[in-house]
Amino acid sequence: MQLAKNNGGSFECPMRDGTTINERAITALPVNSRAEDMVEYIEKMSLTSPEQQQVQCDNCSDQLAVHWCEKCGTNYCDSCTQFIHSAKALKAHIVIPLAQKPRLFFCTAHPDAKYRFWCEQCKLPVCRDCLLMQHKNHPYASIEDAAAGVRAQLQSSLQWLEKKEEKPRQFLTKINGLIEEQKELYRTEETDIEKLFAELRKALEDQQRSLTDQLKTTVTEILSQLEKHQKRVNEDLRMLEVQKHYTAQLRDTKDDLELLQKTNPEKETKTINEINSGLTAKHITQITQEELPTVQKRLVLDPEKLEKFRCELLSVAHVKAYVCWNLSSPTGKEEKWNMACLRGYQFQLRSIVNLRSVQVKANVEGPLFVYVVDEHGKIIRKSIGQGTGSMSWIKVPTVAELKTAYGVFFGSDNGIFAARYDGSSNVRTVNLDCSVESKFVDRNGEQRTDTVLSGATTVPWSLEMQIEIET
Repeated sequence: MQLAKNNGGSFECPMRDGTTINERAITALPVNSRAEDMVEYIEKMSLTSPEQQQVQCDNCSDQLAVHWCEKCGTNYCDSCTQFIHSAKALKAHIVIPLAQKPRLFFCTAHPDAKYRFWCEQCKLPVCRDCLLMQHKNHPYASIEDAAAGVRAQLQSSLQWLEKKEEKPRQFLTKINGLIEEQKELYRTEETDIEKLFAELRKALEDQQRSLTDQLKTTVTEILSQLEKHQKRVNEDLRMLEVQKHYTAQLRDTKDDLELLQKTNPEKETKTINEINSGLTAKHITQITQEELPTVQKRLVLDPEKLEKFRCELLSVAHVKAYVCWNLSSPTGKEEKWNMACLRGYQFQLRSIVNLRSVQVKANVEGPLFVYVVDEHGKIIRKSIGQGTGSMSWIKVPTVAELKTAYGVFFGSDNGIFAARYDGSSNVRTVNLDCSVESKFVDRNGEQRTDTVLSGATTVPWSLEMQIEIET
């Protein structure tokens, strides 16, 4: 255009064949597409080399891309490369440095023509010549339009995946909370058990020391008496041995006259008389059986006392027996309750009882929750059971102390409870020790230990429920 202006409004062909073109007709000349593609390519390549270009990660858009995945056809930063290809199904993808990424600007079949279109039938990039030859009559679109369509589909898929992700994430959050709560309950109960058995060990060790001291004292007294008698008897035996020896000597005397003289009391020397007087049978200690202490098989714990002590230990350490209280109404029309609220009973008890487990008749898929609340409605114990997916009795181990005005409630995210409608909201007697009122409480937020359940309402329906308590 500038040449035409400088040449009086016309442009002479560079081939110098005498052809001139008016300034106004220049823009009407056909475009040499190959030359245009070459110019565009050279301009782009001259701006920056692949090593100099800074490309954002196609996945996170936060970091610079440093890798190219041939299978994904995507630029990734270090973190996204490792995260996405950590999945087993994607580990076989070939990932190369971004600088080595092939730059497919020009058609491999027609090297002087640039890719400008996408063959919808073959799912390949094509140039103008391809559309006239190998891909003739194939449906196609510009690469920009085709990519825009794929992006729209991916966006739709992403929205669908994000929507599908909501429930599992909510469920995972709830599961994580339940896991932490169950771990905390475990730690608390483990501490209680350790404390209990530490106290039992101390009590047993104290009792052992006391019984051992009593045993030592008793044995010392008995042995002292026996050793005193033993000493007296040993002295007498030594005196008898001396007498036996002297008597044997006399018996063995060969001279008869000498024998008679020595055994004549009137003519014996003083020494012999003293020996004989000390060795006469009447001076020998006479110990009767009655004087000796009786050897006892049990010095501290006689059989009766031992058995009593053993029973006391077993009553503390052994598993206790349980009884079951059926809280269900014996009359009334059978009903089914949904899980929209927490349902259960408030107790009136003659004395404190130790709860061990709770059973409810229900059709529940997934977890079933038991809440023990105090007289102020505060949850003091939360237990978790598992539904069977059919109407059946579900037992949930629940260890807690029950007092008057305490309550036990059930809840679940889905399913139904079995109940009976008897038309009465009055307190119902279960047995001599227990009466109940049927209640329900609205579920507001998540119920955790120390959460306060307010607004319990009495209803004329009775939940099919049983509790197991210690006798």
